[in-house]
Amino acid sequence: MKLRRHSLSRRLVALFVITAIAFVLLVGLSIGSAFRSHFQDTVRPHLLRYLQYIQADIGVPPNLARAEQLARELDVDIHIHGADGAWSSNHTVLDMTHMQVHRRFTSNNVNFEFGSWDDREYLVAHLPQYTLALGTTTTRERGPWHWRLVPLIVLLVILALLYHGTRRLFAPIEILK
Repeated sequence: MKLRRHSLSRRLVALFVITAIAFVLLVGLSIGSAFRSHFQDTVRPHLLRYLQYIQADIGVPPNLARAEQLARELDVDIHIHGADGAWSSNHTVLDMTHMQVHRRFTSNNVNFEFGSWDDREYLVAHLPQYTLALGTTTTRERGPWHWRLVPLIVLLVILALLYHGTRRLFAPIEILK
């Protein structure tokens, strides 16, 4: 009998939860799509131009002393792979065979890749003389695992409050029944 007494409030909470999940998914997908198209249309050309400036400054054949200086000044990792071997500004050679490539494209007859390896993001240009890769110098900060539970705990508290509120809201109907 007690289960039937609260069935209306449970139904309202379930309806609210389903609506909230649908809303979050819709908004999340819309924002993700907007960021992807914004990146492709606006940010990518700037990154490519940045890489081209660095490549022109390093020169052909690559001037490793200049590459080292640019890496310090611009706060980026620079990796160069060529016929003479591999060089890296952070003294860790980028393993391009194990890099996870997210996107490949061609611009001005140069093949580019966006990818990640060892928790870092890279923009790679496959030039005729050598391969040049720029990477972030810092890894993404990830907090302790228990901080990932905070949104779930907040959601459960909100649901508990919502359930309690709907029960109180419909208490007069139960009394009339």
